[in-house]
Amino acid sequence: MPNVVAFNSAGLRAIGLTSFIPDRVCDVEIDKNEAGDLTGILRGPVTNYYTYDPFW
Repeated sequence: MPNVVAFNSAGLRAIGLTSFIPDRVCDVEIDKNEAGDLTGILRGPVTNYYTYDPFW
């Protein structure tokens, strides 16, 4: 299911995402800028309804 979510910096901190996360986890693509910092954009099955990966 192609979904897109956007987080601001406070949202990223609240869910514990940092630039150390890989660019892709299961089928979710995690956008990063040229410096490797998170942009806050995630694409793919971003809810646990569509993925059974325990990470999400």
